Amino acid sequence: MARLVEDNSLKILDVGCYDGTISQNYKKNTNDVTGIDIHEVPLKKASELLHEVHLIDLDYDWNPLKCNTYDVVIMSAALEHIFDYKNVFSEIRRVLKNNGIFINAVPNVASIKGRFELLTGNVPSWYRNFEHIRLWTRRWLNEQLAAYGFKEEIFLGCFVRNNKVFNTFSRLFPALSPIIISKFKLTKKKC
Repeated sequence: MARLVEDNSLKILDVGCYDGTISQNYKKNTNDVTGIDIHEVPLKKASELLHEVHLIDLDYDWNPLKCNTYDVVIMSAALEHIFDYKNVFSEIRRVLKNNGIFINAVPNVASIKGRFELLTGNVPSWYRNFEHIRLWTRRWLNEQLAAYGFKEEIFLGCFVRNNKVFNTFSRLFPALSPIIISKFKLTKKKC
């Protein structure tokens, strides 16, 4: 995901930053990264690594964050945990600047493995985690975000394991990868 982030004095919000370990990669040389998360203890560690942190329950208003503040919002491995994803999309739109970027990574229920598991009468393995409450596919994510003024610019697939075979498969068939990564542009701004 860090590959999709420019190093251009950007104000970046990492939604679900946890302890900030991954978030610090978005700083590069000139970017300021703010992290938000619901987990108080890991957020204390993030406060040592990031420009700013806030304890926020994503299902509710993100009151400490001002409108039109961020150039980029990043959300990785968090959307599948959210009850009120419509609130999350609304808040992302609110805090993004005009023409802002939203980068998201989420498990893909339509992955080749997920499809096989469903065909054999099983629940996809990633969904057996009791914290995963939402199913996402590329089409469903695009349809939901379009209602908030977002348009997909880049679509990638990836595997958790990093090897030559999986990387090639993800490049050739991103929609069948277990994780989908999308970069969206905010085309219609209302605040």
